[in-house]
Amino acid sequence: MVFNGVTQQLGGTGSILVDNLMVYTGTTLTVNQVPTVTGVLINNGTLKQTQTVSNATVNFLTISADKYRGVDIQTPNDLGVVTVTVQGNADSCTNDPTSPAYIKRCFSITPTNNATATLTLWATDAEMNGIDFLSGDEGALYRYVTNQWVEQARVEFGTDTNSYNYVTADVGGFSSFLLGKSGDTPTAVTYASMTSGAALWAPVSLLFLGGAALVLRKRR
Repeated sequence: MVFNGVTQQLGGTGSILVDNLMVYTGTTLTVNQVPTVTGVLINNGTLKQTQTVSNATVNFLTISADKYRGVDIQTPNDLGVVTVTVQGNADSCTNDPTSPAYIKRCFSITPTNNATATLTLWATDAEMNGIDFLSGDEGALYRYVTNQWVEQARVEFGTDTNSYNYVTADVGGFSSFLLGKSGDTPTAVTYASMTSGAALWAPVSLLFLGGAALVLRKRR
């Protein structure tokens, strides 16, 4: 199943089973119904999902257990209807080419009610942009607040199965988010593409063909 257009949707009344799912550059795919993917999933564009979050843990853009992982939101509050967008394999999430390195995923989270929560953001090994949690780089989650990126209160970071990396942090509200190294705050404003779905993209290989189950966790 290939999506190659400006905006498309995935959904229906029955279950969706596909061998491979590929989202091309410049495409925004709204996931109204989560498919089962038996082969390869590659996101070079933007995946978008909307769900209700209230006093619960809700996983966004988690497809076939670990073929794709996007955002996990855990909160004791009523956030109402929440929309999450993830741009994958992104060349740039800010407009400053001299910004400290950050992981090549652009996240945007828009709730009905802005309140506190614990977020876990995910990225593949190929999106890490030279940042390596296994070699001593401390992961950080940054939120865009009042024209700057602000490092959030980290809970843990590490790697998980199928070449996925994550950072978990407590946040006081929602906007755009990045993953990076602790103390290396990204600079400059976000691209307009954070909401439009158009972006510049790096080449991508087939990222989801297995991976060792290697876990590293650190806490403050």
